[in-house]
Amino acid sequence: MKRWSNYLLIILVAAGGIGLFSGLGLRKADAVDEYLPRTEAAGDQSQQILEDYRLMRFILEQVGRNYYEEVDVHDIAIAGLKGMMSVLDPYSDFFVEEQDQGVVADLEITTTGTYSGIGATIGYTGGQLSIVAPMKGSPALNAGLQPGDVIAAIDGTPSRTFSTARAASLIKGPEGTEVTLLIDREGIPELMEFTITRAEIEVNDVSAAIFAEPGIAYVEIARFSAYTGQFLEEALSELATEQPIEGLILDLRGNPGGLLDQALAVAEPFLPPGEVIVSTRGRIDGMNAEFRSRNDQLYDGRMAVLVNVGSASASEIVAGAVQDLDRGIIVGENTWGKGLVQSVAEIIPDHVIRLTTGQYFTPSGRNIQRPFVRDASGNLVPRNPNAPDTTDHPTFASRNGRLVTGGGGIVPDIEAEGITGNLMLYALKFRQSMFLRYVNNYVNTHNIAEGTPITVTDAILDDFREWSIDSGFTYESPTEMVLNQLLETAEAENMAEALADEIENLRRAIDREEAALWAESREGIALELRREFATKQFGYEQGQLVYMQDDDQFQAALEILRDSGRYAGMLSGPQGSGADTGGGH
Repeated sequence: MKRWSNYLLIILVAAGGIGLFSGLGLRKADAVDEYLPRTEAAGDQSQQILEDYRLMRFILEQVGRNYYEEVDVHDIAIAGLKGMMSVLDPYSDFFVEEQDQGVVADLEITTTGTYSGIGATIGYTGGQLSIVAPMKGSPALNAGLQPGDVIAAIDGTPSRTFSTARAASLIKGPEGTEVTLLIDREGIPELMEFTITRAEIEVNDVSAAIFAEPGIAYVEIARFSAYTGQFLEEALSELATEQPIEGLILDLRGNPGGLLDQALAVAEPFLPPGEVIVSTRGRIDGMNAEFRSRNDQLYDGRMAVLVNVGSASASEIVAGAVQDLDRGIIVGENTWGKGLVQSVAEIIPDHVIRLTTGQYFTPSGRNIQRPFVRDASGNLVPRNPNAPDTTDHPTFASRNGRLVTGGGGIVPDIEAEGITGNLMLYALKFRQSMFLRYVNNYVNTHNIAEGTPITVTDAILDDFREWSIDSGFTYESPTEMVLNQLLETAEAENMAEALADEIENLRRAIDREEAALWAESREGIALELRREFATKQFGYEQGQLVYMQDDDQFQAALEILRDSGRYAGMLSGPQGSGADTGGGH
């Protein structure tokens, strides 16, 4: 990583123990002057830095020498550095690889776009360390690893309870070396062993590129790392060779952002040369800059950009440029609202500072940073995007005179809700991964060949419920949580027996409600199973298209792209200004 100036490094070293110790009473008030002679520096701030450095060094040495038992002063210094960064903003931080499991490695992958490993995303599914998704063309995919595979051991070491960071560090390794994974797969009684040769992996953030219907392409970008723009251009070229692109849906939902230069690289194919994409302002050299498109425009047709509250940072730069330049229609929900720029530097090996060094502004001149508030602990956090917003946001004008606002994320031109579900669906999908596990079990136990379509019937829905319960799925409603707490209190106060009848009546009522919730969730369960079966049998892209048949945001984007008159009218000027709440299903 590019290292910063010595001036910034001095600031970092000076942060040794700030805010951790006070009132030690070990020396008189002028002890610091006696112990560490003063030095002079040019400028008020530089002098203050030296004064603070003396104080922090003095306190750190006092702790190291006089604390009642021996302590690791390096750990204390690191805690001080982290404490210093925590008073700035939620995005500034100091990371040590040993303590911040995998953060430094992830930052390196984002900035370089490559790593040496097997090319698989890992995480927890159903409470166990698992393969989330093998990447296209990766050694993991070629070896036969599948989403939902539980990683039982890595090179002979049991790993079911490993953190994802620890597992990732063991699976990664020098190119050409081997790693052996012991896999527990749903529907297969025996453990499976895979010995995989590591390779140099290029991270492709274009997770889907497919035609949603004749003439309308769909491209999904998961994040912005070193080669995102390159992979987007390749995807657009491949789509254009299949058939002419008349409309394009760019899906940035859930994309948390990434590198600024890749936000430019993603916006550039949709703009003619010379257009302002974003400008940045700050105090360090090079931060006050305006960034324009430079290369030839690859696609100039109708486009819609899908966003939601999970779209942040680089995603908002792209969406903001498209909206301000009247290049396309923004569809979905208000974005996160991150209008700050961070600089990242590895100051010594495995020690990384991420510091907010500037703000960015969309072509119309707006900064979309959502205001910070303080949480219960006094820390600055972004205001909840879903909370009622009574802020008087500053207004700006797009190129054609449409009203756009700053200070609260990107407000979509067409508002539409994403797919929502009840608490049971959430528990089935996210907490216990029942849909993925059931589909894997069903396909493997029925020996269904890849590429064979599977229809979700009433029989499958009934079987899913029975299988889920037999496999340990539990659902505890908010009411049941309160009842269980009440029972604990009653037992502690020796009142459980007196309340037994009332508690039993409540439990029967809760059971009836849970049975009704299964029935209410049946349509949502069918949708999730259709997507998982399509993904399992035909790949992620086909699974996405199946899912989006019930996605109001996706359908709203399709509708506006199909209707060229309405599309042009929304972009034409003040008469089309304001968010459109129509177009969804």
